[in-house]
Amino acid sequence: MPAVMDASRQAWARTYEQRYGMEPSIIAAQYYDALLLVAEAIKRTAADRVRIKTGLELLERFSGVMADYTFDTKHNGVHRFLVARITGGQPMLEAILAE
Repeated sequence: MPAVMDASRQAWARTYEQRYGMEPSIIAAQYYDALLLVAEAIKRTAADRVRIKTGLELLERFSGVMADYTFDTKHNGVHRFLVARITGGQPMLEAILAE
């Protein structure tokens, strides 16, 4: 939902729309973030399964297009959620639920 994103995330959404001719879906953003997370984990450690897992555990407030990611001790992604209210057909940011 680009209307409630910050400037850098809106830029990603515009680039996506220019390239694919449609507004990005939540699934597109999730896949994009997943690749960013794995790439960052590899940069911090190495490209093998165990080290990628370790690299993900080291991430704190890693900025993706959907969220800023941190992983807890149970390996769950902890991030914020945006709550939007639809007014006149347009989403307006209502609240940010923090981790």
